[in-house]
Amino acid sequence: MKPVSQFTRKDALALQELLAAPSRPKDSMRYPECAGFLFAVCCNPDLVQPSEWLPVVLGEGHGNFAGLEEAQRALQLLMGLYNDINRGVLERRSNLPWGCDVRPEPLANLEEGAPLSRWARGFAEGNDWLQESWPDDLPAELDEGIGACLLVLTFFARRSLAEAYWKESQRPEFPFEAMAKKMQAMLLPTMLAYADLGRALYEDAMETSQPSRSRKSTRRSGPARRGRKR
Repeated sequence: MKPVSQFTRKDALALQELLAAPSRPKDSMRYPECAGFLFAVCCNPDLVQPSEWLPVVLGEGHGNFAGLEEAQRALQLLMGLYNDINRGVLERRSNLPWGCDVRPEPLANLEEGAPLSRWARGFAEGNDWLQESWPDDLPAELDEGIGACLLVLTFFARRSLAEAYWKESQRPEFPFEAMAKKMQAMLLPTMLAYADLGRALYEDAMETSQPSRSRKSTRRSGPARRGRKR
């Protein structure tokens, strides 16, 4: 079954329903988390094949769908979402997929069920899973740039993480709510910057014929740390 040619709101609703079915494994991703995870996949410095990321997204039993037809439909829609996000990365379009809405009030995006919070958790998990794919020998300025991107893109994953970032900033004169407002305003430009960094490293690796780097074989719970492992 071919992926959908254009991922529409109707497709997003269908995928959202399939990924939220009661039969789904507890460790499987729901729609916003999946969208965030796939953004990390599409920005990765080397290619991640669907055969690698699909088991991570679907969890144990590859989804526990009701039957072959439902499983095929889910795979079709997942590939449609992946292709839509990947096109956005390649074309440097800074936007969130349908259903990953940003709430107007910054602190509301830190609520457990907020779409942006769930997207950020998925991105954090994707970044953590792919962390070893990123080079360790980057110039300090570029490495710091990636760390700054991760701060913004994971800020809304959990309130406890956001508060930890705020405390780490050591700026008591800068209220937590003001930081949340700034992170919200920086989200879309930072998505673009992160895509630029990942694609530049990918294209450089292709030109120099560098081999693909290793990545973790299992998922890890919780949002990724800011900064990168040395």
